[in-house]
Amino acid sequence: MKWQSARQCWHDAFFNGRPSVMAVAIDMANLGAAVQGGNREYDNAMHQVEAGMVQNVISKLPQHLQSLGHWLYAPFTAEERAKKLNLAAAIVAREADLQQLVAPGDWMPLITATMYEYARVVQGTDVKRKNGRTIKRWLMDELHYDLGDWTANHRRVYEAVWNAIDRLDRQALGPVAELVYDQTELRKTA
Repeated sequence: MKWQSARQCWHDAFFNGRPSVMAVAIDMANLGAAVQGGNREYDNAMHQVEAGMVQNVISKLPQHLQSLGHWLYAPFTAEERAKKLNLAAAIVAREADLQQLVAPGDWMPLITATMYEYARVVQGTDVKRKNGRTIKRWLMDELHYDLGDWTANHRRVYEAVWNAIDRLDRQALGPVAELVYDQTELRKTA
């Protein structure tokens, strides 16, 4: 495992990059013999140990932080991620405390859109939108969701949700970041 960042380690801890049993069987059938893996077995074993260290730290987080962290960083398929979205959005909505900011309304589309944008920003594939016009255009272009007129309430919800995700994300990543730091320091002395 590369100990570069807490986000990357969270992802890698749940990613299995080794060939499947079926892929190995196909290789054997095509070649008529088993393919020697060299250090592959050692590398796989080392990855499993390191992944277990990260998974152990994550398992000690409160459930809501685990859920949000998995939604943001675990290597899910698009379908798996969509299934986990409602729980993650409910966690964020509770943290954002929207009832203190705006009248009741159906804010879930804006909450989920903000979550997707946050995920893309922290993964380095996007930038945070700075004004209502760019946020509204992004919602329409990417998620095919029309907010109607962008109002001050939309801005308040967007900012509250963004800040809530950021707070929860930092809480979730903190212990993983400590492990990453410890492991990189350990490797410097080895």
